Amino acid sequence: MQNVQRMSALGLESTTSAGKSHSARRGFVAALLAALALVVFASIPAAAQISNGGTPPSFDRQLRSNSERLVMPPVDVQALLAEDAADESKALPFRFGAPFDVNYSLENSGTWEDLADGGRIWRITFSSPGAYSINLIYSRYRLPEGAQLFVYNSDRSHVIGAFTAKNNKPHGEMATQPVFGDEVTVEYYEPAAVVYEGELTISRVVHAYKDIFKTAKDALDFGGSGSCNNNVNCPEGANWQKEKRSVAMVLLSGGTRWCSGSMINNVRQDKTPYFLTANHCLGSSNTWIIMFNYESPNCSNINGPTFMTVQGTTQKAAYSTSDVGLLLLNEAPPDSYKVTFGGWNNLNTNGDSAVAIHHPAGDIKKISFDYDSYESTDYLGSTVNSSLSHWRIGVWEDGTTEGGSSGSPLYNKQHQVVGQLHGGWAACNDLRADYYGKFSLSWNGGGTPSTRVKDWLDPDNTGATSMNTWDPYAGVQIVHTPLNDTKDSVNAYPVVSTITADAALIANALLLKYTINFVPYLDTLVTTGNPNEYVGYIPAQSPGTEINYYLEAHAINGKADTTATYSFRVIDYAMLLTPSASSTSGAVDDTVFHNFTLTNDGLFNDSYNLSLTGVNWATGIYDNAGTSVISSTGTLAPNAIFNFKVRVIVPLSSYGQQDTSFVTAVSVAEPLVTKTSSVRTTSAGQPLTLPFVDTFPTTTLEVAKWVYNTGATIDGVGTSEPSALYSLRFNGSADTVMSQAIDMEVSEGVNFSYAYERTGGGSSPETGDDLIIEYFNDQGNWVELSRQFGSGADMTAYATVTIGAPLDAYHSAFRLRLRSVGASDDDWFVDDIGLDFGPEIAVNHASFDETVAIGDSTNEQLIISNSGLGGLNYSLVLLPDFSKRMQLFSDLAASGQVNPASVVMEQPLLPESKAQETSNQRGPEVVYDAGGPDNFGYYWVDSDQPGGPVYNWVDIEGTGTQVTGLADDNFVGPFPIGFSFAYYDSVYTQFYIASNGYIGFGPTTDYDGLTNGGLPSNATPNNAIYWCWDDLNILDTDNPGGKVLYQVVGSDLVIQFEKYPEYNSNAVVGNIITAQIILSPSGNIKIQYESAGANMDLLGCTIGMENKNGLDGLQVALNAAYIHAGLAVEFTKPAQWLYLSSLGGSVAPGTADTIDLLFSSADLDTGIYKSKINIYNNDPVPGNNPLVVPAKLTVTPPPPPYTCGDCDNSTVVNISDAVYLIAFVFSGGPAPNPLMSADADCSGGVSISDAVYLIAYVFSGGPSPCAACK
Repeated sequence: MQNVQRMSALGLESTTSAGKSHSARRGFVAALLAALALVVFASIPAAAQISNGGTPPSFDRQLRSNSERLVMPPVDVQALLAEDAADESKALPFRFGAPFDVNYSLENSGTWEDLADGGRIWRITFSSPGAYSINLIYSRYRLPEGAQLFVYNSDRSHVIGAFTAKNNKPHGEMATQPVFGDEVTVEYYEPAAVVYEGELTISRVVHAYKDIFKTAKDALDFGGSGSCNNNVNCPEGANWQKEKRSVAMVLLSGGTRWCSGSMINNVRQDKTPYFLTANHCLGSSNTWIIMFNYESPNCSNINGPTFMTVQGTTQKAAYSTSDVGLLLLNEAPPDSYKVTFGGWNNLNTNGDSAVAIHHPAGDIKKISFDYDSYESTDYLGSTVNSSLSHWRIGVWEDGTTEGGSSGSPLYNKQHQVVGQLHGGWAACNDLRADYYGKFSLSWNGGGTPSTRVKDWLDPDNTGATSMNTWDPYAGVQIVHTPLNDTKDSVNAYPVVSTITADAALIANALLLKYTINFVPYLDTLVTTGNPNEYVGYIPAQSPGTEINYYLEAHAINGKADTTATYSFRVIDYAMLLTPSASSTSGAVDDTVFHNFTLTNDGLFNDSYNLSLTGVNWATGIYDNAGTSVISSTGTLAPNAIFNFKVRVIVPLSSYGQQDTSFVTAVSVAEPLVTKTSSVRTTSAGQPLTLPFVDTFPTTTLEVAKWVYNTGATIDGVGTSEPSALYSLRFNGSADTVMSQAIDMEVSEGVNFSYAYERTGGGSSPETGDDLIIEYFNDQGNWVELSRQFGSGADMTAYATVTIGAPLDAYHSAFRLRLRSVGASDDDWFVDDIGLDFGPEIAVNHASFDETVAIGDSTNEQLIISNSGLGGLNYSLVLLPDFSKRMQLFSDLAASGQVNPASVVMEQPLLPESKAQETSNQRGPEVVYDAGGPDNFGYYWVDSDQPGGPVYNWVDIEGTGTQVTGLADDNFVGPFPIGFSFAYYDSVYTQFYIASNGYIGFGPTTDYDGLTNGGLPSNATPNNAIYWCWDDLNILDTDNPGGKVLYQVVGSDLVIQFEKYPEYNSNAVVGNIITAQIILSPSGNIKIQYESAGANMDLLGCTIGMENKNGLDGLQVALNAAYIHAGLAVEFTKPAQWLYLSSLGGSVAPGTADTIDLLFSSADLDTGIYKSKINIYNNDPVPGNNPLVVPAKLTVTPPPPPYTCGDCDNSTVVNISDAVYLIAFVFSGGPAPNPLMSADADCSGGVSISDAVYLIAYVFSGGPSPCAACK
């Protein structure tokens, strides 16, 4: 059969086509799965999943044809790896594969071949070049008895199967684990006699682009996990061998991602295969594949077995608050897997240590240790409260977790599960916290069987609060908590254990065997009265005695169990050294201290020698003050404590490098009494120095500035970035970036600043979807510095925040951390992050008050100085105050009584159609009688505002030029304006008239559009004045007589719309309006409304103006109650009178910038004009941003004409003018009028020298008055 067309649509290449020789089969629609499969190693046996083994029939036969071979499209591995780096988080399952969704079945693809015995073989081959392995998902799997399915690679070195009818499931889905290589063949054999024909549909092919198990020849180890992880079979894991067998790795998310999880015991202890994992790993669990016992056989990185898998699970309970998922395996693990069932504790009680067993990054099984108390917090929180949802592991002292560890169990010291991993930041190079959803909260969860685990793990409601891990394959099993050293030399020592067996125990074969001073002793265990609990006794011993013991139990079926040998001492000389492991971090050249406490826990005075081993970095033991080197404690009485420090100097190193040494204390009185604690120091790297600035100039995060990133990206999706082209974007539920250490060990005066934008060009955050900025303080804690709330309005421009650094931020290892919380797909954008000393802004003028005559100007200077230690950045915004009426607008704006330039509707307008007679979509209310300004400076005031424009109808119905050619949804023109009309940044001499309620100046794209909208808008039409933008129709036959006229009246152009009808397909009379637009040479625009008919839909139009690109404009009304008879709306064009030589700059510490100001009265009338210069800056002092400098200009009439030197107004200059002037100067005589007429020598003032100048002119022929004036 030919598949070229189908495969072309999928982007695949077919190299073979073959016909089918069997009867037509039933058709069905394959359901798309999100299913999974397990990566396996090339040397595994053929029966990898639970299957029946065997050899594919084609291996023993010479078939006539090759199988159909399909080549998958190329995989962009680098792009996938980049995405993985951005998504590196335990809150997101670890990804290894790229999926191809397909639809290949026995009916529509592959090659069939009939066999001589009447059976048939169907084969199909998938090639995905470069894949480390290929795994398959089946949306339909239903095989008849006798049929077999195999999957194998091209050289037949890896074969899995046979899968048979035993693998059929009620849901009909299936997944097979990965087969190594980049080409696999699926082979289906169906015998001649079957009850029904097989059904098989392959719905997904997964290309493994990560070599998780390092099958390549150049592989160094078997996983991508960090080197600080411990293999579970290292000595550290010796006491956790039973628990490790319950932990498994899970392939999920469409066969492309990994998580961890564990088998969990139930009160009935009946081997019900319940599986505990994380809620965030759930989804399409029918095709999950669970791999058990994938671990190294010893402490070395040796690959483990990968064939112990089961396929498919059913969800029983999930609760997102504690991130728990409880599943039931569809197949019980075979006995050969030796799976154990983990114990648990449902009490909300924190412990003093914890252990995690997990598969980090899909690696072999690892074990991690926390030797401190775990705390109750919220997810990713730091506030400690017992009522919260998660257990917080502050720092892993030995090992860590990584992506892929999600869902793995957290154990208390009783080896009981108390939580499962949700997420966190811990890694080999990151000493921050991990968070585990509480098992105690999951127990009752959301209060229903589907949201709590109680119903499944305690189905009989026994009230049990804990269970121990159960090994059903142990036969006889002894569980015992070893005895600790004791000071009791009087009372016998009870040895308590729990003993279970699959047959009756032999009462006299339950033994406690112990030795004292090499002499063996024996005691028989007896029941305590509690179920399965037994006790034996060791007699009290004198101080200094060491006892070795073990337990032994036998059952009647011959099975037995023997514990390890345990030891304890009756204390004579003893000590405690705490903590057993210390971890801290520091920047390069920092001196860090690890604090230790040694306690004499013995019965006698003792002293202790202190020493270090394993030292690589400069390390020493110091007294508790950290000033003197010590090597011993001196004599300590019983129970006395001695505090000391281990000092480490961090050498030149990169972020995340570690040094681990060991401090050992040895008793002087009894050298066999020793204690050792580990000392782990992590480098924070070379600290950066101030200033710290990042404007995100490229799409790659600078590793020199940022050492940690989970989920955040850099792109241009934000709008109007303050420093183009890019900004830092957060749109995940836990996206996080953390800075390199920054040396803030300075006095004070440092500011943190950043610009942010909510939503921008992305998705809107909601309540709880917040952006949080934190800093690392001098106590080693993360503290919230700033938070932007998701509940705020969407933003299309960035806002800037400047904050003075808190006192606890001044240390050498300061860091910044920015993160998003809440739901995913909610966008925050951050730009221009800065950390620097704060400036101190000052100006030389608190205000300006200038007076000039009409036509004159004057100059001033605004000096902006910086007396702080940090650089000053500033920008100037001149609030427009450009006309006499602007004083009214300024007063209204100051009192908050103006509408913004534009108000966006909560829901966008739907497109109108001719079937829609009136709009029922209401826009924002027009609250005030004025609005603006827009970016250019236009504003509007209407006649309803006291002091506003006056309605004065200019009727041109009988005199104007009537416009012809208007129809339904068209435009006409151009027509002459009659003068040069300035509109925004252009000048026009002609205009167009659109039939749907506006005039424009071109281009005329969509001037025939009928659907109105908000202003401004870059959608066409643009460059127009909208008097009533709606679906109008001048040719409406039910309302004849409509017309449009225009005429220059005086100096203005009047455009009149007389009895203009609205569009209506029904017979409606009276839906008409009469209005006019008046354009003035000054650039001002006036719209007047004379009348409107009773049936006119005045609630469905737009009134306003916008420029030619639709990015600036004014919206007066949008589908709102506004128009009424006798209303005038005036748009005022700015006429500037204050000019600034610069609009921004930077001022270094101790310097100043000078801004030249020009006050000009050109084109102004007499009167008072007011404005404000807003100086926006990064000075953190409240009230200084912006710094507001008021400006006032008084324009006076021009001075009366005068003759220079004519002081007495006689119209001639003679000696009497000199006498008049002398009398004014010396005797208080009347002043010359105007006074400047007496400034004969052009000195700028009036004095006796002007009289001398006049006398010389009159008697000696000197220069004429004002001859020297320029």
